[in-house]
Amino acid sequence: MRRAPLATLACLLVLVKAIQYAIDSTAIFYFDSGAFILNALGALFHPTRSYFWGYLMRAVALPFHSLRAIVATQVAMGAVTAWLLGFMLLRFLRVRPTVAVLAALVFSIDPLQVVHERLVMAECAALFVMALFLIAAADYLEAPRWWKPGILALLGVVLVGMRIVYLPLVVLAAVLLPVAAYVWSPGLNNVRSLVATLAISCAATVALQLGYTHLTGWLAGREAAYNYEAGFFQLSGVAPIVDASDSDDPRVTRAIEEQNRTAFPLANARLRPRQLWDAQGIRLRLTAAFNGDERAANEAAQKLARTAIRRHPLRYARLGAHTYLEFWRYYRGLRHSALYEVGMAGNEIVKP
Repeated sequence: MRRAPLATLACLLVLVKAIQYAIDSTAIFYFDSGAFILNALGALFHPTRSYFWGYLMRAVALPFHSLRAIVATQVAMGAVTAWLLGFMLLRFLRVRPTVAVLAALVFSIDPLQVVHERLVMAECAALFVMALFLIAAADYLEAPRWWKPGILALLGVVLVGMRIVYLPLVVLAAVLLPVAAYVWSPGLNNVRSLVATLAISCAATVALQLGYTHLTGWLAGREAAYNYEAGFFQLSGVAPIVDASDSDDPRVTRAIEEQNRTAFPLANARLRPRQLWDAQGIRLRLTAAFNGDERAANEAAQKLARTAIRRHPLRYARLGAHTYLEFWRYYRGLRHSALYEVGMAGNEIVKP
């Protein structure tokens, strides 16, 4: 492996990130920042937002009583992530050193990455762990060893702890990587080795993921789970296919009928986020129907969503297609959405 380009890249990234931090080290708040801070302070346990990252914030920022410490940490993570990109391009994809260095430098100055390094959010840390996961996966494919799936499972649970959106990837990788190694790598050359590696990979992944859910349950004082709002999220996602007839609970039926008489009817697919977060959405209306019992309301929401999907499979498929096509149908709004995502539009993103 050529070390000179990587050493040069490391020096350049330290310089670039130091300049970026010197120019602006202000932490930026977003919608979910409050939940992360509450997790960090121990004022509230909010597993829907990464408590892994919240505890990292507590360790890094609390001693200094400043969020600039977490910005410095994330800037350092961004530098390492960019270096890992260059390392992967050189080590595993065998690209030319110039291309690898330029790619890493472009990543380090990407506006979205720069903003993520300043957001009080988990995106930067999750991307850092994702880079480690990809490096470990590439190393395993190149040189399979029986213990490497365990390392991937460990990185996978940290990745899920940072952002649960990576859960399907981690679960699929536990199966697909051993199969890919069996097909393409000389280290696994018989079915017995494949079965043994699959068993280790799947067992490690399942054990660590179950451990994560039990840790969440222990910290929350509740049953083991990834989070306790899955039902609300699922219901808001499939709200347009939900009918009052999908529930035999009069409280749920009444909530659906009342919701459809408001300015946010369930049938409007573009209002699905409002069903989850707005004060007039179905989430709060359903919670009120259960006299403020969020646990019972969440269970009712999950049961309602699953019943609607089971009873209306074609409508569910059409809703999925509509959601995908909506992206292309309203492409003219992408400029505003992009600016909004990087903190350059809207009033919801503020600097402290």
